[in-house]
Amino acid sequence: MRLVLGLGTLLFILVALGGCVARDSDSPSVTGSSSLLTAGNTVREAPSTAELVAELSLRQKASQVLMLGFPEDALRTAGSTLLQMLEEAPPGGVILYGRNVGSPGEVRELTERLQQAAKQTGAPALLVAVDQEGGPIRRIEEGVPAVPSARSLGEERSPSYAGDLASRQAHALLELGVNSNLAPVADVVSDPASFLFERTYSADAREVSDYVAAIVGAQEDAGLISVVKHFPGHGAALGDTHEGSAQVEGSLEELRDVHLLPFSAAIAAGAPAVMVAHIAVAALGEDESVPASRSSAVIQGQLREELGFQGVVITDDLEMGAVGDPAEAAVQSLAAGADLLILGHSPEVQLAVLQSIENAVGEGRLAPSRLDEAVTRVYQLKRDYGLLSE
Repeated sequence: MRLVLGLGTLLFILVALGGCVARDSDSPSVTGSSSLLTAGNTVREAPSTAELVAELSLRQKASQVLMLGFPEDALRTAGSTLLQMLEEAPPGGVILYGRNVGSPGEVRELTERLQQAAKQTGAPALLVAVDQEGGPIRRIEEGVPAVPSARSLGEERSPSYAGDLASRQAHALLELGVNSNLAPVADVVSDPASFLFERTYSADAREVSDYVAAIVGAQEDAGLISVVKHFPGHGAALGDTHEGSAQVEGSLEELRDVHLLPFSAAIAAGAPAVMVAHIAVAALGEDESVPASRSSAVIQGQLREELGFQGVVITDDLEMGAVGDPAEAAVQSLAAGADLLILGHSPEVQLAVLQSIENAVGEGRLAPSRLDEAVTRVYQLKRDYGLLSE
């Protein structure tokens, strides 16, 4: 269970005690430092998160804003993109799909090998994420509780029951070396034909809010990173962004009164990360070519200013059908305020995105300060959850 510490408290006692790192959920800063006890029992300030980021090369910074999927045999194939990046400049995180998942022992061995490879470069631990929503969206089926679909829980079980189940699942995932869950889904969906219907709790925004808050709270208490999705509410959009563009046709008032409510509840419950969808919001005055994942009006305006979210903004997979050119979309997403980019499948695309980010900084299309801010948020998330070595 996480420990909540007050300001001024020693957050990390690593050298003297070798103990576990406690999460400071009350600290909103992305530049915070922590105190350490040296071997002589004197207190010194650890470098702030921003100071650690300032020491990184451009390649290291560009890598830290990526969350990568990888082929089944990537760790066994000499010269693979994953091994190349792990050896030179590890990504901020990885995402596991069914192709990467075997028995509980195999998953644990995989996550340990990934973390050890990152550690050898001096980089912080990786964010290791899965889509473990429940029902049909369960990447790991062995060694974790079987969680029903969100709609089944919403129709048949209480939020407290869903929270208890999420707690048990969270502890099981952490035992396997998975530290992040790309869940819960906070979308409000009423259409049974929607691809999201079974993945959502209800057509009632307040009911969805109750389930989302319970699950975020349970995962937070266990120490598992929650990534709430798909902001600003995929249930408001027509279309499936896996296949092509999708646009929110309703008013901004409807978006605020219905679809943003569960995200507000998630933020209030302590969600440290929010996934932004590739849906376009016409009410913001932007055309369908500007999805939320590349919109400063959505990320900075709605999410950060209107809802007060200060955590990590993660894009949905940039290899989805709604995106177009992932390399250019990556730069635009970062410029709009995103902090972490999911690239789930193609090693060639991943390398192209990495190079595109570096080129954009060199050409002045992406401000170095914006990249630093994104990396600092990623580092602070890792620090908050004990993934950043001091």
